[in-house]
Amino acid sequence: MYINSTSISELTDSLCHAFQKSDEQLYSDLSNIAYDSKDEDVLRSNINKYVKENLVDKPNKVLLFHLSRRLDNDDNDLTGYSLVNLLTFKNSYSDFLLKHHLSFKYNNGHIDIYYYDKKVELDNSNDNDLILMKRLGYNKNIKDFCFNGFIINPVIGKNTYISSLSLGSELTQRLADLINNKSMIDEYINKSTYYCFKYLVPIDIVLFDEKPALNKNSKIIYMMGKYIDFFITYFIYQQREKTSTDIEIRLNDYEDLLSEYYIDKIIIEK
Repeated sequence: MYINSTSISELTDSLCHAFQKSDEQLYSDLSNIAYDSKDEDVLRSNINKYVKENLVDKPNKVLLFHLSRRLDNDDNDLTGYSLVNLLTFKNSYSDFLLKHHLSFKYNNGHIDIYYYDKKVELDNSNDNDLILMKRLGYNKNIKDFCFNGFIINPVIGKNTYISSLSLGSELTQRLADLINNKSMIDEYINKSTYYCFKYLVPIDIVLFDEKPALNKNSKIIYMMGKYIDFFITYFIYQQREKTSTDIEIRLNDYEDLLSEYYIDKIIIEK
């Protein structure tokens, strides 16, 4: 079982099923929570209490929505790669970068960049290099190699990432800056399409960015609370311009999301 958060109507139907409530009962219950909560902290507490006391059908899977501008020769590759595998294994993206003389090697916890087969020595006094160093794992205490996404379709609410990824990933743009090749971004955009991918993933293998240490049952409670918070903001407070879908989930840093979990993709921008 999972919560279908593809659209508002599907989210509502899924919540009603999970709590075994009619539309009217669910709206009444959540309205009481919304208007009996004097501030955000109380609201969170009341939502969690409601989930724990009323959840009947616990989801064992979660929809993961992933935003990505993909090369048009990439249609048959539906795997969600960790950054290490995306850069160091052969695929359409690493082939594109290799065409621009960029290659990568994983080395003792971080990813080295090679330009014309010569290792690039990044300079932490340079802002662009510093961001690349962070993204490529030079900070031993923080890794950001993971494949990630959102638990609610980002096109139905406020999402701060949609416009920023329109030109491709920040990494692609940073690499173009590194080798002083602005035309690389133009070529990437012209040969790619911006999608929202949808995967159905076992809840056991995902982590929540804000709460990575949760066990399975705590993940379910936390996730259901996020769905309800979205519902309250959208339907009850009627603050649709503030209804955020920036609720992030991810895999472990070195884990790929297998294509068997893929469901669908929609075009955001060609």
